[in-house]
Amino acid sequence: MNAHVLRTRIRAKVVEFKFERTKLKRVYRHHLMQEKQHTQTKNSIHRRHNGISALISKFNKLVDQMDSLRRGHKAPINTVSPQKLDVRKIFRLDVDDELWQEDPGLGDETCDELPRWLGDEKVRNGIVFMLERDRCLEEIKRLDAECLAMQSWLVDELQNLESAFSSPQSELFT
Repeated sequence: MNAHVLRTRIRAKVVEFKFERTKLKRVYRHHLMQEKQHTQTKNSIHRRHNGISALISKFNKLVDQMDSLRRGHKAPINTVSPQKLDVRKIFRLDVDDELWQEDPGLGDETCDELPRWLGDEKVRNGIVFMLERDRCLEEIKRLDAECLAMQSWLVDELQNLESAFSSPQSELFT
């Protein structure tokens, strides 16, 4: 076989090897990124789990305090204590869980008077538009400052050109 042909085949094989190796590296990096995301997600879930568990224990302690007030006749007569929440049941995310049901001990949750930013679509859109307007005004200020800087730079350059043309050495360039 011709040495030139062999060299060409070697080059082709090396290029194929390089591309396959690059693919392998890319797959490996992708795998590492997935593992990292998985670990971060697990850590995030664990942190939230602990935070929710702490909130549930605070709520249950508050319910115990309410019960002790009722037993000691220090609460109004017709009051009902809310139900305690079970940490193990909460994380099953069951639709019929007591967390999602109305609890008579917590009073009526219906509120006739919502804040306008929460209940009125026009107000919410207005807030978005006001924020966008503020960003536009900030951008105009930045552009004005940049325009002034460019104008002063151009004035300086023009003065430098005029002084260069007015000097005796400028006759060499004409």
